[in-house]
Amino acid sequence: SRDRKISGPFLFILKERWSIMKAKATEIANAGNIQEALEAAHLNFVPEKHQLMTMSGNEIPDHCGILRNDTKQVLGVMGKDYSPFSPVQGLAIADTLREKFNLKYSKLIGVDGGRRIMVELKGGFRQIGKDQIQEQLHILDSWDGSTKFLIRYGFYRLVCKNGLTIGKIENQISIRHTKNAEARLGEALRIWAKAEIVFPALAAKMEALTQKILDTAMVDKFLNDLSGMEEKESTRKKNQKQDIVHLFQYGKGNEGKTAWDLYNAATEYYDHEQNRSDPEKQLASALFGTGADQKSKAFELASAL
Repeated sequence: SRDRKISGPFLFILKERWSIMKAKATEIANAGNIQEALEAAHLNFVPEKHQLMTMSGNEIPDHCGILRNDTKQVLGVMGKDYSPFSPVQGLAIADTLREKFNLKYSKLIGVDGGRRIMVELKGGFRQIGKDQIQEQLHILDSWDGSTKFLIRYGFYRLVCKNGLTIGKIENQISIRHTKNAEARLGEALRIWAKAEIVFPALAAKMEALTQKILDTAMVDKFLNDLSGMEEKESTRKKNQKQDIVHLFQYGKGNEGKTAWDLYNAATEYYDHEQNRSDPEKQLASALFGTGADQKSKAFELASAL
């Protein structure tokens, strides 16, 4: 409804904000700190607040436009109290976490020129059933209001390169961009230190999935709950279910037997099959959007079977 009432530059910025997400990944294994990582990805910018005006020259008092200082790209439209941290400020905690937990920088991913940014760090290796997995930490922030500052703790299944990022289930911290948010980053670090006690309980849940043998009814329940029941199921959802069943039986590292196989079929689908024709959109969904949410949901559903 706001689109129909507001014209001019404000309308233009809103349309920019709702464009399809495009993601670009940069390898940052050689970065010495977060600033070097952001520079390598061309994301070391300063966000600027700009007054919004209508075509008739009237100021819009309750909102501001957020632009990059270097490219002048529109990042988003935010409320007047929004405090735009630079990526270096917002993601500085990555350097602290890397040192504290003996992690290594892996990737830095920017969506739509910096509207969302995610830093990926990787840790040690663990054994779950027959699979080897690697710990990973994701630190996310946005400059378009689409997500709060967020830390996710998860795992990377090496056999099929699936990102089992399940921090939404086990441990998550989120912070809004407000004037006191920088001080709250210290609190986030204190809370996140407790993540070290997360793995034993999480490993037990994952190990249980490797021991849980499924029948057809259990697989059907998982698929229906994952995709959502509809009175008349769409062709898209039918194809999605068929793809996940195929991956359950024949996906990398899967044997079509256990809840672990089924869960990994879902993660493989959202990481590698959905949006296959558009790799940038696929990456954005798997890390920030529907794919990330569905992978978290899949872990809950598989554990409940």
